[in-house]
Amino acid sequence: MIKNMVCPRCIEAVKAILVETDIPFQYVELGKVSLHTPLDSEQELILSQALTHHGFELLKGEKSAMISKIKSLLIEQIHHSKQILTTNYSEFLANQLHHEYSYLSRLFSSVEGMTIEKYITRLKTEKIKEYLIYDELTLSEIAFKMDYSSVAYLSTQFKKETGKTPSEFKKVKAGLEKVWIRFNFSKTLFLHLIMEFLLAIRTLFTYFKSIHVISPEAEQALHGISFEIETPKNKYLHEIGQTCRTYYFVSDGLARIYYLKDGTDVTEYFAHPNDMIIRAESLFTGRPSKKAIQALENTLFIGIPASKLEDLFDSHPDLERLFRKILEASFVAYVNRMESLQFHTAEERYKQLVRDYPRLLENVSLKHIASYLGITQVSLSRIRSSIR
Repeated sequence: MIKNMVCPRCIEAVKAILVETDIPFQYVELGKVSLHTPLDSEQELILSQALTHHGFELLKGEKSAMISKIKSLLIEQIHHSKQILTTNYSEFLANQLHHEYSYLSRLFSSVEGMTIEKYITRLKTEKIKEYLIYDELTLSEIAFKMDYSSVAYLSTQFKKETGKTPSEFKKVKAGLEKVWIRFNFSKTLFLHLIMEFLLAIRTLFTYFKSIHVISPEAEQALHGISFEIETPKNKYLHEIGQTCRTYYFVSDGLARIYYLKDGTDVTEYFAHPNDMIIRAESLFTGRPSKKAIQALENTLFIGIPASKLEDLFDSHPDLERLFRKILEASFVAYVNRMESLQFHTAEERYKQLVRDYPRLLENVSLKHIASYLGITQVSLSRIRSSIR
């Protein structure tokens, strides 16, 4: 079972991870993978690390598997099913999972820190946003489809989750439509771009929740200052000499930080999906950086302006705790990298890199990998030849 799979795009992402880690599989569904053979301990470790780097989590044990089944059933019913539920959700889950709802409810709350009812409300809210963006149904029709007793009740629940009424949310969409008209986007492309952004944000926020749970109000505030930027392969998100003023996270793709030493290109860091990528020495001092951020394949970034984020910390302390934990994890990773350069052999560093990031060798030039490992490209070729 796999946690944090919330949409068809997640299914494709997990399939790609399985292919990259060379693990044969029969099929992938929301929250579930069917393998040809059981994983050995090494395969399980490799898959677990690869899934974590993409914002997913390999679940073990019966309780974790049950939580994943509950979520998968609800996501499928609320987001993808065309059939209106004829029973209430408690009966639906009990019948599907063959357990008393009281047991399922207690289990879910103890593990997730929220009730099943709260989780259902959040799923409904995301689906309502989608309906509002496409603007093909009236609020009455949306209320009927989402099983709300009235438009008023839908609006009340929607505002509790997002901080905006459906009407206010549509005004935000109307403002974005001005951008669509200004840049002469087709309506189909415009709606596709909005949905891609919402999906990217949702995936990133799901990853955030695995680090530290934030309130719906904090999540909404963070959503309000976030933006999306797509950078083509080999192009720069930030060039050497620019000042970093934004926290960036890779939503999809691959990027690196590098600097020039005696005219030689040296890779300092690779960023994978859900990884933060910043030039810390510039972000925290306000000085121009001697390092650049480059996309190594077509890469989608989510940006969060540092000044606006700091303004939210006073009113949303949980956001400050979230980013403190993210920065702490980044610092620990940096220390581990320095210790690896100090205490491990080049071959040990290479093997560890292959274990942690199996797809890296397929997408990054050996020149970049060699400089990241602190060795020459000739030395890297010798290491690769010796362990084949």
